[in-house]
Amino acid sequence: MMEIGPYQVRTILAGTFRLDGGAMFGSVPRMLWERKNPADESNRIELATRLLWLEGGGRKILVDAGNGDKSDERAAEMFAIKVEPPEEWGVAVEKVTDVILTHLHFDHAGGVSRRSKEGQLELVFPEAETYLQRENWDNARQPWARERASYLEENWKPLESAKLRLLDGPTEIAPSLYVEVAHGHTHGLQWVRVGEGRGALVYPSDLMPTASHIRLPWIMGYDRCAETSYEEKSAFLNRAVDEEWIVVFEHDARTEAVTIKRDARGRFGMKEKIDL
Repeated sequence: MMEIGPYQVRTILAGTFRLDGGAMFGSVPRMLWERKNPADESNRIELATRLLWLEGGGRKILVDAGNGDKSDERAAEMFAIKVEPPEEWGVAVEKVTDVILTHLHFDHAGGVSRRSKEGQLELVFPEAETYLQRENWDNARQPWARERASYLEENWKPLESAKLRLLDGPTEIAPSLYVEVAHGHTHGLQWVRVGEGRGALVYPSDLMPTASHIRLPWIMGYDRCAETSYEEKSAFLNRAVDEEWIVVFEHDARTEAVTIKRDARGRFGMKEKIDL
């Protein structure tokens, strides 16, 4: 656990899953991305669902919720989903006061709800204030064709009964806790910054899902607009270097967090691995 501003911060490994390596790295040749991201016989690479947990100022804050355990047998097999239930996270999840969802793709928001013994959908954190960008909420309910498989009604529908706070752009959620917005991956993705100035901790979500994606041209094939992702990631990486951010990766199965460097040619790379 690490102290950042008024918060004690740690990560939670809520499970693992697998996605196609080519889709995760877009136009990057397999011979390059597979060096540090070995693929299985189905060309899938292992990914984490690493959540962020903050305690401070009387609040217990969860960022993202992982896949959850609602996936049907076909989806669970296709994506090799393995879930660590909230009861095993080592934190007082029953006392969660706030949930920040970076966006409503299934691997980020699936765990915010579950099925009761009667098979009905119910919220896992019913008393928590839940924060989401309004643009992403609207997009999830009417996604374009390429995102329909990621925005599942079973994940967003239960939020209609949540204490849902829809945000319109960058917002200070709590003292020294901010969300900022990116649009290259999907409409209205929000990423999280904890702390002020140098040494802040950031959680970029799918703006930069793994340490391999520190390389600026390495853009996911899943992104709705590669050019926008490139520009947003460039701005993010420059700030990360200049402000000496600690960057926490939501999906990297092997690397929890790093600081980032920029060489004389302007190329970005990992400076130091960090354990929270």
